[in-house]
Amino acid sequence: QTLTLDPWRVTLLVVGLSRLRMAEVMDVPEAVWRRQAPWFDAPVVSPVQSVLLRHPEITVLVDACAAMPPGSPYAIPDAPPGPDLLAQLAAMGVQPGTVDHVVITHAHFDHLNAALRPDDTAAFPNARYHVGRADTEDAAIAQHLEEACGAPHPLQRLDEQGRLDRHDGPWAIAPGIDVLPAPGESPGHQIVRLTSGDRTFYALGDLFHHPIEVERPEWCTWWGDAEAMRASRRALFQRAAKEQAVLVASHIEGFGRLARRGEGFVWKPVPA
Repeated sequence: QTLTLDPWRVTLLVVGLSRLRMAEVMDVPEAVWRRQAPWFDAPVVSPVQSVLLRHPEITVLVDACAAMPPGSPYAIPDAPPGPDLLAQLAAMGVQPGTVDHVVITHAHFDHLNAALRPDDTAAFPNARYHVGRADTEDAAIAQHLEEACGAPHPLQRLDEQGRLDRHDGPWAIAPGIDVLPAPGESPGHQIVRLTSGDRTFYALGDLFHHPIEVERPEWCTWWGDAEAMRASRRALFQRAAKEQAVLVASHIEGFGRLARRGEGFVWKPVPA
């Protein structure tokens, strides 16, 4: 799916599917979700998505994702593999060497497991890779990456190759495209904001995993920092609702927008 924000083109790349039981990943008491979301304990199939931002003068990839590996608790058993990230980019005429920046929204394995080639060299040889500094200093994330990807893990490999940039606060890739801290899912979680004329787009990473979290922004994953996540969501609501921004979350299908419902919001799908 491609959305045009002239002169930018925003393309959503589905590189795989995952299977979640929301009751297992969300830190919500059963007495609460049984009453408000009775489907919570049924498997939910969600996409694994990267976002490509193309401008005549710059190309930015948000998250270098790959399909869930066999054996992952989030993998769908016997699911046939689809075309991987590099194959999908090639089908669009985008060669790896033409990608200028890779923004890793956060250092969970499914958001960076296509950052390297099998020989451990950078999959995008001319790109700078960007990550929130706090993710590179967190012991739990380092353990997670080593368990999922082996040691040295991908961020360490990229750092060894001199391709990794760490960021502490808001920063700009280029005029009109900013990266904003949005901690919670991880300490260094960051989101990408693109503006063109009077239109705005956000790539949200894992600020939300499912539309229910837009309706219930107090519901958070058990592994995240719930207080920080809620603050990051409130900040997004405040900005994106005013901007009528188009949104992409890594594990919510398609483009969306915030729609008012009472005192809060719901996720409203937006056609490409």
